[in-house]
Amino acid sequence: MGRFGCTLRALVSVGMVFLFGLSPGLAVAATGTHGERAATTAPRRRSDASTVVPTRLVAASGVDDEIPGIGRALPFTVDTESLDPALDADDVSRVYLTAGQSLHLRLSGAAGTDFDMYLYDASATTVANTALAVDWSTAAGTSVESIDYRAPVTGYYYIDLYAQGAGTGGAYRLDAWPTAPTGDDDVPGTAVQTIFEVTDALTPVLDTDDVYAVPLVAGQRLSLVLSADAGTDFDLFVFGPGTGTVAAMSNAWYWSYNDGTSSEAVAFTARSTGTYFVNVHLYDETAGGAYTLASTLLASEADDDLPGVPYALFEEPTIRSLDGWLDTDDVHHFWMSKGSRVTVTLLGDAGSDMDLRLYAQGVASIRGAVAPLAASVTPGTSDEQIVYTATTSSFYFVDVRTAFTRQVCSYILAMDIEAIPELEPTQLTITQSATSVRYPKPFVLSGVLQDGHIYDPCVVMVKKPGSSRWSYSSARLCYQESDYLFGGAKWWYRYTPKLRGYYRFYVKFDGNETHEASRSREITVRVR
Repeated sequence: MGRFGCTLRALVSVGMVFLFGLSPGLAVAATGTHGERAATTAPRRRSDASTVVPTRLVAASGVDDEIPGIGRALPFTVDTESLDPALDADDVSRVYLTAGQSLHLRLSGAAGTDFDMYLYDASATTVANTALAVDWSTAAGTSVESIDYRAPVTGYYYIDLYAQGAGTGGAYRLDAWPTAPTGDDDVPGTAVQTIFEVTDALTPVLDTDDVYAVPLVAGQRLSLVLSADAGTDFDLFVFGPGTGTVAAMSNAWYWSYNDGTSSEAVAFTARSTGTYFVNVHLYDETAGGAYTLASTLLASEADDDLPGVPYALFEEPTIRSLDGWLDTDDVHHFWMSKGSRVTVTLLGDAGSDMDLRLYAQGVASIRGAVAPLAASVTPGTSDEQIVYTATTSSFYFVDVRTAFTRQVCSYILAMDIEAIPELEPTQLTITQSATSVRYPKPFVLSGVLQDGHIYDPCVVMVKKPGSSRWSYSSARLCYQESDYLFGGAKWWYRYTPKLRGYYRFYVKFDGNETHEASRSREITVRVR
């Protein structure tokens, strides 16, 4: 089978490169305009995207020149300290922030100085490597710097004031204060209905996020459309159930962030039931404005859930596709008799990750809590196979599911059923027998066996006088072949007793590929 390349459903602007650092959600723009962000990872918030963070090779050794620095309680002002590029290049302060809390920093310095400002999170151990900074302000030739940063997680954060080597030393003033998130700035946000339309506004620094809590049932397909005033650049992010904060945008499940515009749209299928959090985020912090956000429910397709669509067993497999956001599942059903064995084979695009699941009749939904009969879920590949033998004659359902990724990938699904006919019942009866005979005279049992069994291994079981065990008789059934084609074969069995007493008999058939096992009733013969 051929492979078909995946289509990444996002546009990437020419000339824009994003570097992803060690901190979650960190994306540093390498040019003056932020452009289209990569569609596989949500970006961090922008503070000063017009500069590239430099790398410093040497850290100072003073008490407040390195992490952990001097602990300070917010809010605070430092106006009695100074920096010198040669003697005291760094002053580090340590503050504690809770998730969702915003930190505002304003720096100014004496004339002729060039001081920069960096912010690190709790993972940093040195200010020497500025590539680990989570935010920064490094305007050239001035000490007027500012940072506004929302903490994605609770913990300590480190503020580093750094004197550029090309500048002169001098005094500085640093003002730092926090702001708590308003009700709609973060989770739990503003509760809305599944279908809604809201109009609100975002402003730089003070109100950069509006969060809406949307209830969804697994399998519902939601479309979100955002529009805003000209000149704004708002983005759209969707976080799944259980999200604690929208500050870490790399945790978003779905997103839309086009360059230089607030025209954004997201469409997705809810993978689980719960509350989803929709965040309207102001990316370009130089321009605020009003926006409108509207949602609609999209109609489901017939193959999105059980019972799915019929699988054409006797036709060539066709090429189908799945979308990791909107069209996550294709369900096919087929009939299989008890004892039949099906081999289901999935082949998908190189680089895709699709899985196979097999369900029994009676399951309400593939998104329920019922486990599948069989599954093939190898990570990192779409080459999957299930082999299953039917335990009942009924419909069975195959679900092809794509991994949680924004990709459109093609696949081919093939099924091969090794059909085994259902077993027919077997009729085996004893119609006549002596009930009392004199020793050592032989006696005869006779009966009827269903058509087609006169050459099958039917045997007589006997329990002799004084014994509690059944045993095989060495003699086999004899048939009247002239009758076996008409309503069953007549059989007879001759037995010579070795002891006096009561004998018990029955005839059994162990079954074969076309007929069920069977046994006759028991009869008792007295030998006196």
